[in-house]
Amino acid sequence: MYGNTHRFILAGIKKFDYGKGKYATTISIFGNWTNGNRFAYVYGGDINNDGTASNDLLYVPENSEVDAMLFTSPTDVNGVVQNAAAQKAAYKSFIAQDEYLSNHRGMHTEKYAGVSPWFSQVDMRLLQDFYFKSGKKTKTIQVSLDIVDAGNLISSKWGVRKYATNTGYFQPISVTGVSNGVPTYQFDPSLQKTFIASPDLASRWQTQLGLRFIL
Repeated sequence: MYGNTHRFILAGIKKFDYGKGKYATTISIFGNWTNGNRFAYVYGGDINNDGTASNDLLYVPENSEVDAMLFTSPTDVNGVVQNAAAQKAAYKSFIAQDEYLSNHRGMHTEKYAGVSPWFSQVDMRLLQDFYFKSGKKTKTIQVSLDIVDAGNLISSKWGVRKYATNTGYFQPISVTGVSNGVPTYQFDPSLQKTFIASPDLASRWQTQLGLRFIL
């Protein structure tokens, strides 16, 4: 349930010997293509009054039901005042752009039913060997260059992972209070897409330079 259910792996290595046995260059590539992580769509708040927030599975309303929902108005979101009508329109648009939510209108979401987009990563290693004689023994100096997420080095659009959140669940809409069984909602109109590019190291290329002396 929590793991990645599909993964394709590609690995290759090739060594080139030259210079009459004085040098060797090895190129290694490891790539994997993996489907996304699972997450749950939940309310940001305790809509069922069980004493625990952020674990109540989201009900996906029809557009007519959104019109009947009670939103805080006006609301200051990121320095911009958003009235109830603006929040309702933005919430409708958000549901429409999300494949899972738009296909489950009038239903509750399932636990960990959301899946983030597929991601890929290609790593590369360049290993240079220098052989030399010391007495009767052949010794080696190795210089290595490791490139993690080499695709991202080529293009900033490659090797980037997209997440709904980094916490394992997603809160598209907040519940600010429940009175007589009627909840009051708040939605941030700037939230227009379910998935955003992650800024962490998993989405960035990295390099490492190594040196080894083999007796």
